[in-house]
Amino acid sequence: MKLGGNIELEGFDNMEPAQLIVVKKIVGSSAKKISEEISEFDNLLITLKDNENDKVTLSGKIKMGDKEEECEASDKNLFFALNQVFTELTAKLK
Repeated sequence: MKLGGNIELEGFDNMEPAQLIVVKKIVGSSAKKISEEISEFDNLLITLKDNENDKVTLSGKIKMGDKEEECEASDKNLFFALNQVFTELTAKLK
């Protein structure tokens, strides 16, 4: 599902509506911060992978011009995993 022109979520189709609203807000505000810091920001993709061992695994990929960064995080809490993805992506961009 697309959130604006340059943000995409994959694997979130079966999520509870209330959780999905919070995920969209977190992803949107985090992408906005990144785009304000990096002028070449082109695309952000967050993928929810299958849950294993009661953990949520998320993958994040960001494109900036011809540069691309990826990371992955797992946690029992979806929002903690999402925070880890953005923390790691932001650290790689600096």
